Amino acid sequence: MKTPHEITTSKGKKGKRFSWKMLGIGILILIMCGLVGGWSLWQHHTRQISTQAIYALLDTRANGLRHKNLAQYLSCFSSSYQSKTQTFSDLQASAARWFDQFATIHVTFHVLDIQFEGKRALVENRYKFSLTDADGETLELAQRELLQIHRERGEWKIIQSLSLQ
Repeated sequence: MKTPHEITTSKGKKGKRFSWKMLGIGILILIMCGLVGGWSLWQHHTRQISTQAIYALLDTRANGLRHKNLAQYLSCFSSSYQSKTQTFSDLQASAARWFDQFATIHVTFHVLDIQFEGKRALVENRYKFSLTDADGETLELAQRELLQIHRERGEWKIIQSLSLQ
């Protein structure tokens, strides 16, 4: 019994008939696999670039603190920043007080986790401060924080922070 794709030649040999339909289905499958694979690579690449941008944002924030550069420090935050107890204006006033109060500010951070959700990211971070006042007294602070970051005019900005124990 012949199948739809099987033919018998004039010499009695059996062979396969060329089918445009089967070729089209094969090409469609290859295209779909390419799109899925390409999409996966694109997402991975985008996350890698976003991760690098978030590290750069946190570096900028830390350098703003170290150099007591208020404009640089505040550039890391959205103007709509809101934490439990602070707005952007409160954050600006607090940073200005710190810069006046402490002769040196040393800060280090270690990112524990980044989770992306579209144009937002949640960053779990551990930071350490070593603050020295004009009299040479040193204050050490270490804490974990959870930052909510979002893309604002093409840049990542901190819109909320929460200190964790």
